[in-house]
Amino acid sequence: MNKNKLMVGLASITFGLNVLVHVLHRQSTIDTHAHGGAGHESIGIDVPTYYGMVNGLFFTIPLLLLLISIYLYYFKSNSLILPVTVTLTLTLSVISMIMGGFGAVEYHFGIFMVVATMAYYNSIPLVFLMTGIFAFQHLFGYFFFPATFFVYGPGNYSFVMVLIHAVFLLLTAGAVIWQIASNQQQVKTLEAINKNSEETIQSIISQLTDTSSQVDRTARQLSANANDTQLSSEEVKSSLLSIRSGSEKQVNQTISSHGILDSFSSSIKEIEANSKNIVSSSKVMTTESTEGFGLVEQTTEDMHRLAEAFEQVNVIVSSLDSRSSEISSIITVISEISEKTNLLALNAAIEAAQAGAAGKGFAVVAEEVRKLSTQTDEAVSKVSDIVSTIQSDSTLARDSVSDGQVKMADSLDSVSKTELKFKYILEAVKTLDSDINRTASTSKVISENSRQILQALDLMQEIAEETAAITESTDKQSDRQLQLIKDTTELARSLAGEVEKLNPLIESLQLSKQDQIEEVTLNDEPKQRSFFRRKPAAHTL
Repeated sequence: MNKNKLMVGLASITFGLNVLVHVLHRQSTIDTHAHGGAGHESIGIDVPTYYGMVNGLFFTIPLLLLLISIYLYYFKSNSLILPVTVTLTLTLSVISMIMGGFGAVEYHFGIFMVVATMAYYNSIPLVFLMTGIFAFQHLFGYFFFPATFFVYGPGNYSFVMVLIHAVFLLLTAGAVIWQIASNQQQVKTLEAINKNSEETIQSIISQLTDTSSQVDRTARQLSANANDTQLSSEEVKSSLLSIRSGSEKQVNQTISSHGILDSFSSSIKEIEANSKNIVSSSKVMTTESTEGFGLVEQTTEDMHRLAEAFEQVNVIVSSLDSRSSEISSIITVISEISEKTNLLALNAAIEAAQAGAAGKGFAVVAEEVRKLSTQTDEAVSKVSDIVSTIQSDSTLARDSVSDGQVKMADSLDSVSKTELKFKYILEAVKTLDSDINRTASTSKVISENSRQILQALDLMQEIAEETAAITESTDKQSDRQLQLIKDTTELARSLAGEVEKLNPLIESLQLSKQDQIEEVTLNDEPKQRSFFRRKPAAHTL
């Protein structure tokens, strides 16, 4: 509660008592007693002629002071004059009450009431002001006869009684001053403690604010980093799934290619066996042709044999041409497989590059597979050239056999041409023998290459299976990492939530401190900054 408000109220009550005393004594409701003597007796009062004017004046002064105090309280509550006007209103109201009661001793107790009331202001200068006025009233009333009636009434009053009044007034005022001084000292001590507490609280609030801001920034950064890491992990997981899918496709394609190459290897082995038979047949044919060259007389019989031999050769050449076509088809399949393998190796290298450090090992394997694919393309190209040569030679052989058959038919009509035709057949057989030998060698090379391709496919299949296993393990680790990132994000959000909870507490502490400062400012009375003091008085509790 504001002190001025209470003191203005007490001043109004005191002035109201003053009015009541004046009214009661004017109506003679209260008997007037002498101020001095051994006992109290009702006496007649010889009122001075100037009593009404002086009494009215001293009745008007506290009224005006009260009105001024009320005006200052409502319109200038922080005025430095307000405590002074309140003090003068209280003091002069009691003086007017004493004058209105014809100096009766009972109304002098109002002095002690005012002294006790002034202790609430906690101001030593105001107590001195009030005490000085009362002391001046009693001394002036004793030594200045026209004023004696207003202070001590119509009776006789000894100087000893005046001294007793003065001593008790000074003792009462001194006790109040001592209490005020003691209270102010305690207030100073409490203010020092409060100041240290405020500094400590301010330091704590500042540290809490800084810590809260730092934790909030850290939580936001942690949450942002966790989100970025989660996105990166999800991309890595997607890449791993793509690599895993590609590895599984590669394993399936390798198994399929392995089956095709197994069939191709079997065909090559069959070609190799047929080539050996063709070589043997060619040697037999050469021997027979050589022997037949010396047996011209047996031309007819030999020509029939030769026709049969040519028929066999024609069958073999047709078979060779068919096998060559099969080889060409197989080579085409191998070439397509090699191209797909090369593409798979290129895709694997790209996926490994996207995977970063985790895909370096797979990138090396992919490069080796690509090299093997390139070598396979080169070998297939060579084999294709050889097969083309074989097909060309087979065509020539087939044409030669056809020509031989025609000529042999003609030789039946013309024996004279038998030797010439036979020489041509012998040369053709020798050429065919050479081609057959080359075909046999080529089939051996193709067989060896197919074996190497099978080994490479086995290695590539193992690598693909190992890659699939690694990607599966990495996928599980990626899932675990994603879970950890989600947990980290949740912790960051929880931390941010705790910071949000802490912010209202800090704001509450700051608002509470501000409210305390405002409350102290409101309770800091203007009297403490009045002209009676050089320094502001300590705040009261």
